Amino acid sequence: MATSTAGTPATATVDEDPQEVTLIEEGDVILILQNGMRVRASSVVLSLASPVFKKMLGPHYLEGQAPRSAEQPKEVQLPDDDPNAMNMLLALVHFQDPDTKKALISPAELANLAVAVDKYDCITALALMTEALFKRCTEPWALPTSQER
Repeated sequence: MATSTAGTPATATVDEDPQEVTLIEEGDVILILQNGMRVRASSVVLSLASPVFKKMLGPHYLEGQAPRSAEQPKEVQLPDDDPNAMNMLLALVHFQDPDTKKALISPAELANLAVAVDKYDCITALALMTEALFKRCTEPWALPTSQER
């Protein structure tokens, strides 16, 4: 897990509007999820983690043709994906805590995450992190205590 300069675990920053999440300040894309949540992310990180995002944000698709920068991020709609699963996937590929607001992830949430990971072909990039999430779901005794978090 990534840490901030203070040594604490890095987490996604929720902006003033709870429907806006910043995974990286220098993010050059804003992914708009099915529930309207807007997630600022890095096209470079997404492209390295997922061949699907690499193609989508490349020069041969509309999403990749427009110029994008941190000052003028490109908005990309993701209307077909489960918003909770995508929020977790995006946080994980940016080495952020998915901040699920609960200790355990339900089997349905884990299944939805697996579908998103498969769809965006980022199984290799997320193998260790998803294994840890699965372990957290199946072995509650393995959860860190509040002091370890």
